[in-house]
Amino acid sequence: MFGRLLSATAITVALCVPVWGQNAANPIIFPVGETGTRIEGSIAGREVADFALTARKGQTLSVRMETDNPTSYFNIFAPGATPGEDEAIFIGSTAGLEATLTMPAEGSYLIRAYLMPSAGRRGETANYTLAVSVDGGEATGGDGATISAEGPDLWTVSGVDGQLNIRSEPSTDAEVLTTVGNGAELRNDGCKPLGGTQWCQVSTTSGTAVTGWAVGTHLSAAEPGAEAPEPATIGSTAPPAKPAEAASRMAVDDTRPSDAPDRSPSSEPPRESPAVSAKKPAPKPDSAAPDATGEVPCSVAAGMPTRNCAMSVTRTGEGTATVTIAWPDGGSREIRFEAGAPVPAEGLSSERRGDLTVVTIGEERYEIPDAVVNGG
Repeated sequence: MFGRLLSATAITVALCVPVWGQNAANPIIFPVGETGTRIEGSIAGREVADFALTARKGQTLSVRMETDNPTSYFNIFAPGATPGEDEAIFIGSTAGLEATLTMPAEGSYLIRAYLMPSAGRRGETANYTLAVSVDGGEATGGDGATISAEGPDLWTVSGVDGQLNIRSEPSTDAEVLTTVGNGAELRNDGCKPLGGTQWCQVSTTSGTAVTGWAVGTHLSAAEPGAEAPEPATIGSTAPPAKPAEAASRMAVDDTRPSDAPDRSPSSEPPRESPAVSAKKPAPKPDSAAPDATGEVPCSVAAGMPTRNCAMSVTRTGEGTATVTIAWPDGGSREIRFEAGAPVPAEGLSSERRGDLTVVTIGEERYEIPDAVVNGG
């Protein structure tokens, strides 16, 4: 487990993926089982290329630059430092093209590739490769508890009744960043005990990576080469527990968002026509497979921020389709389309925004692209 990184929401930087000069920092996450990666890019004139790497105190960071322009270098900045205002902890123009540093603190380190000012004024370009690796060390959380680097590279989620929360901090009071179901694979970034609960920092492995904390009750080592269990079918998750049951379960395994909307019978929307229905029961085993699956932006309660919700669609042609959208806290919403437009139903309104149909049903809001309904 040496070289595992603690990281915020990030995209994986694969081996030798080109990254062009830009102002926004590109977060770095190493491929599973690796302690390093290579980043290829190009800069011109006064452009810079920034890369953010979150490392632990005591780990060793190694960076080596290969470039076709002798006036291009890289600097490394400590967590919280601002280029141009704070001094770098490594300055390539004076120290060369290789750096080996012991991290003085846990946090996000900035690696900046750049051309010397004189070369920038001349409009020169540089093609470069950065070989970045991290090894050794042991992290400590802000509460002083040790984060163990032992364990598998990947966890598999199992035994969850509904969805497992991934939170911003190791606490059931912390913000829920995303949820995952049984069969999901998560990167293991280290675990620590806190208040009698084993918390593990994990990163999702599909879509845009999300990094946060989950209780270890439902995490088991993923067996190399083994097929992951089938993820839960949309609409098949169990209905939310009653408030007393939910509070009891939250204290044990944290499997339901604390800010999830109340779906108790007293708060259900009025009965709707078949064109728009809120679904709780699981589909029959012999239900037809959807034509496509993916995610659409949704918000299912007043004040809830828009997030990506899993969806599936079954199409019958000429703009006729049934779109099923999974709620973050379990259950789903089904919306029928005919001739590319939502079928009128009680409480439903819609508007067109470019190639999107924005559907509002009470406090719920869904953004459905034309490609979902029509295919292609």
